[in-house]
Amino acid sequence: MANTITVVGGLIVAIIGLVLWWLFRFDFVTVFKGCIGVTLFFGGALALAIGISEMRASKEFEAAVPSTTEAKTEEQKPAEQTTETAASQASESAQSSETKEEGAS
Repeated sequence: MANTITVVGGLIVAIIGLVLWWLFRFDFVTVFKGCIGVTLFFGGALALAIGISEMRASKEFEAAVPSTTEAKTEEQKPAEQTTETAASQASESAQSSETKEEGAS
């Protein structure tokens, strides 16, 4: 029952609106023409604000995230560093195993 009342009420309001639009069509056109300039102004202002916000966000993002060239240079570290790291890990594990053997005796 509530859906029927909603549909009938909406139909009545739509018909009244159509009749009033027809009666005041010249006034409507005048108001519509006046709204075009205001809409363009606020649309342009909104686009400008969004553009400035996006530029600031991209600068902050670029500052926070390293560029791909920096990431590539870190990946292409010399093999010497890798060998040194492996050697230091091996010596640490040998020291820890010696410490365990001494503690067991």
